[in-house]
Amino acid sequence: FVGMAEGDAREEQFEDLDRNFWGGDGEPLKPWHPLHRAAPFPENEEERLEVLLSQGILDTGPEPDYDALTSICQRAFRTSMAAITFVDRDRQWAKARVGLEYEEVDRDLSFCAHALLQDEVLVVEDATADERFKYNELVTMQPWLRFYAAAPLLFSRSSDRKVFRLGCFCIMDDTPRASFSEEEKAMLQVLASAVMTKMETKERRTAQGPL
Repeated sequence: FVGMAEGDAREEQFEDLDRNFWGGDGEPLKPWHPLHRAAPFPENEEERLEVLLSQGILDTGPEPDYDALTSICQRAFRTSMAAITFVDRDRQWAKARVGLEYEEVDRDLSFCAHALLQDEVLVVEDATADERFKYNELVTMQPWLRFYAAAPLLFSRSSDRKVFRLGCFCIMDDTPRASFSEEEKAMLQVLASAVMTKMETKERRTAQGPL
């Protein structure tokens, strides 16, 4: 993370981004910048959430395999942060994370909610130059996100082979990057596939029961 002096400078940079805390009826609103726009929901959102909940992954404790994959990812891409996340109805929750203090974040602020909208790797080289993210509090405040890349976690339902994006394997940094190569995208997708293989293997073992 950045030092105190640089953090102060960034706060001054965004001091004109007034936030709207209160509505006309006196009820508190989410304190996002008025120009911030959350990601739209996928067209299959209700079905996607049903599949996500059926996996029983949300709010489970740490597991060595997921932690190891996250650590490998963070080191391989030399970023300050990496996480395996799942996007719930109102939140983004991290099953495993490196360099991030928070386990979950409001879905309105979720970068991964944007990544759910495509099968390809989402790359944001500099969040301050991207209209989707420049007013996001994860950019204008700690952890000062700049670079972000995410491969969606693709789950194929066995009954009909329909594919759902349940979350993301993402890497983040507080420093922008000039590029993210096709080879790096492919590597991130391989790691995302490893996460889903782990989940599906566990699901099959649970379904089979004790031997």
